[in-house]
Amino acid sequence: MKKTFTPLLLSTLIAFVLIGCNENKTKLLARTWKIEDVKISKDVPEEQKAFFESMLAQMKQYLRLTYKEDGTYVARFMGRSSSGKWEFSKDQKEMTATDETGRPMKYKIVTLTKDKFEYVTNDSSQPVTFTLVPGDSLPDPAPQAEPQMGPPSTENTDSAASK
Repeated sequence: MKKTFTPLLLSTLIAFVLIGCNENKTKLLARTWKIEDVKISKDVPEEQKAFFESMLAQMKQYLRLTYKEDGTYVARFMGRSSSGKWEFSKDQKEMTATDETGRPMKYKIVTLTKDKFEYVTNDSSQPVTFTLVPGDSLPDPAPQAEPQMGPPSTENTDSAASK
C-alpha cells in the first residue's frame, strides 16, 4: 500500500519545522553578548576618529547585551542598564528590539550562530554593522553612597580603626 502525505499532514510538518527553527534561533540568541566590532558604512571624519575609537573601546569593554528566551533583553553599559523586548520577523531575517520608551529599532540579521551575532541597522542613510560574540556578564557596580544632608557627623563611627 502506497502512503502519501495529506495536505494537513504536510502543513503540520512544515509548522513544526518552522517552530523548531524559531526555537533554535531563539536559543542561539539567548545569551550575553559583547561587542567585537562596529563598522560604519561611511568614513568617520578625521576630527571624529579619536572619539569614535575611544567609544568603540569602551563599548567593547563595558557593553553587554543579554537576550532572554522569553523575548526580553537587558543592555548594560558602564554601570547603567536598560531593558526591553525583542522579536524575530516571521522569516527570521530581521529582529525588532523595543526599548523601555516603546521605541522600536529594526535590525537585519547577517549571522546568528552560537559564536557570532552580526546585524545591520536599518538606517538607510548610514547603516551600521555590529558584530557581537559571547561575553561574560559584568557584575553590577556597587551602589553609590547616598549624599548626606546637613553637616557631617563629628561622632567617631570607625571604632575598629581606632583600636
